Amino acid sequence: MDSLKGKSEQQAKKHGFDERRYSIPSMDWNSRRSLLNHGWLAKTYPTMLGAWRNVLSGDAPYDQFADQFLKHDFAQWERNRGALVALINDFEAALSPRTLFEVHPLNQLDESTREWLSELVHQLWRRRYSVDALLHEATSLIAAADATYAPLRAAIDGTPPDQRLERLRSEADRFAAFHTICRDLSEAISNFPHEVKVT
Repeated sequence: MDSLKGKSEQQAKKHGFDERRYSIPSMDWNSRRSLLNHGWLAKTYPTMLGAWRNVLSGDAPYDQFADQFLKHDFAQWERNRGALVALINDFEAALSPRTLFEVHPLNQLDESTREWLSELVHQLWRRRYSVDALLHEATSLIAAADATYAPLRAAIDGTPPDQRLERLRSEADRFAAFHTICRDLSEAISNFPHEVKVT
C-alpha cells in the first residue's frame, strides 16, 4: 500500500501537481489557482482524459499509456479534489476587498468604523461579482464530477485487467461526461475574479 501511495505521489508530481503544495496556508490564492486549475485541471488532466477516450474509441492502441492511466493517472481526481474544494472555499476570504482593511491605510481606522465599513464593502463586492452564483456553480460541478467518477472507478477496480478495455468501452459516454465536467469546472474556477476589486 505504501509503495502504491508512493507511486501515486510520483505520478501527481510528474504531471505538475503535488497536493502538499496546496496545504501551505501562506501560499497566495492566485498562485494556488494557477498551479492547480490552470496547470492541472485545465491542461494536464483533460489531455490525459482525451487520450484515454481515443483508446476507447479505437483511435489509439491500448499501450503503456493506457495501462498507466488506469492504474494511476485517472485517480488524480481523488488525490486532487480536496485541494480544489479548499481553493473554492478559500476564494471569498482571499479575494474580498475586506482584506484591504487589514493593511495600511485602512487598518488605521478605529475598530468600530473598520468593522461596519469592511462588512459593507464585502457585501457590495459579493453582490457586484455574483459570488454566490460563482461558488454554487463550482461546488455543483465538483459534486457532478464526484458522481460521475465513482462508477467509473468502480468499473476499473471491479474488472480483471484482461477484460478491462471491453468493459470500459461500455462506459465511453460516462468518460466523455466526466471529461466535459472537468473542463466546465476549470472554466468556472477561471471565472472567479483574479484580484481584489472594489469597483
